[in-house]
Amino acid sequence: MAYATLRFYAELNDFLPAQRRQRDWTLTFEPPAPARHLIETCGVPHTEVELILREGASIGLETPVGDGDRLAVYPMFESCDVRPLLRLRPRPLRRLRFLADAHLGALARRLRMLGFDTVWHNDLGDGPLARLAVLEHRILDALVHRLDLCAEIAPFTRCMACNETLMAVDPTAVQTEVPPAVYRRHQEYRR
Repeated sequence: MAYATLRFYAELNDFLPAQRRQRDWTLTFEPPAPARHLIETCGVPHTEVELILREGASIGLETPVGDGDRLAVYPMFESCDVRPLLRLRPRPLRRLRFLADAHLGALARRLRMLGFDTVWHNDLGDGPLARLAVLEHRILDALVHRLDLCAEIAPFTRCMACNETLMAVDPTAVQTEVPPAVYRRHQEYRR
């Protein structure tokens, strides 16, 4: 038998019994065993895992774990960009989605311009906004630098007014809706 020290972070602790949450603990296992096996033995689905560090170095799900290894297991990161580290999937588990309240209408439009799914309400109080953020898994009142959003920016892919994804349209379909000078200069249009 071998042993490994495990530590699960953030919402991954919801899968663990209370005595194993937010702390290091030892798991005995029969080697050789991949990291995925140890994680799932603990009750955490591997599909919820974004990053695994063994002794501080990023590893994959199928990497063998050795006797005495320490694993730190993390869910999807929303507050930092871990793209330089090994990811277990090509895209994050969740897409960043925002919720802006009354005084952030201009920010909502700018986030939409950058391609972020952003809902804006100017008629809800703090309680309903917080419940909506939880229900729809949206980030309420956060900043681009705090969340390392630069790599996620996709300019002009969302409507700044309604938040829908913009779709390419044939120029002839919009000819009567744009000024003639604009129509002569541009060949690509989105709606």
